Amino acid sequence: MASNEQVDPLAEMDQAYQDAEAPEYGGAVPDGTYVARVVDADVTESRSSGNLLLKWELEVLVGHMIGRKIWKNNVIAKSDGQGGYVPDEGVKYLKGDLARVGIVLDSLPSLRQRKEELKGKVVEVSLKTKGTFQATYVNREVDDPAFKAAAPAPAGGGGVGVEGDVPF
Repeated sequence: MASNEQVDPLAEMDQAYQDAEAPEYGGAVPDGTYVARVVDADVTESRSSGNLLLKWELEVLVGHMIGRKIWKNNVIAKSDGQGGYVPDEGVKYLKGDLARVGIVLDSLPSLRQRKEELKGKVVEVSLKTKGTFQATYVNREVDDPAFKAAAPAPAGGGGVGVEGDVPF
C-alpha cells in the first residue's frame, strides 16, 4: 500500500549528518613551496598600519593544499602617521618580485595599471615562518602549458569550460 506522505530527504539523511565528522579547514597554509595562480593584485593601504602595499591574492593549484588561499603583501611605503608616506626599503623586494614574474616597471606610478598583468600568472612561492610571522616569497613564474590550459575563463565570458563542458 503506497503512502501519500512526502518523505523529507533531509530527515532521511539526518543520521549520516549526525555521524559525520566535520573536516578541519582554516589556519595558515603550512610552510613549503607551492604552485599558485595570482587571483588578484591591488595597490591598497593597510588597515592596521596605514602602509601603502601591493596586496597579492594567490590560490594553490596543486598538492594537498589545492584551492587554499595565500596572501602576500609588498610594502611600498610606510605611513608617516599624518596621511602621507615615507619611503620604505620594501620597495626593493617589490621590484624583485615583479621582475621574477616578468614585470619591469618604467615608473612606480605605472603599477596601478600594470598590476592587472599579475592576474592569472602562475607562480612558485615559498612560505617560511619566522617567529609568529609567515613570510611569502615569490620564487619564479611557472611557464607550464598545463597551467595555462587550466586558466580560468575571463569574467563574464565564454560560457564553455574545461573539456567543452557547459556550465549550468
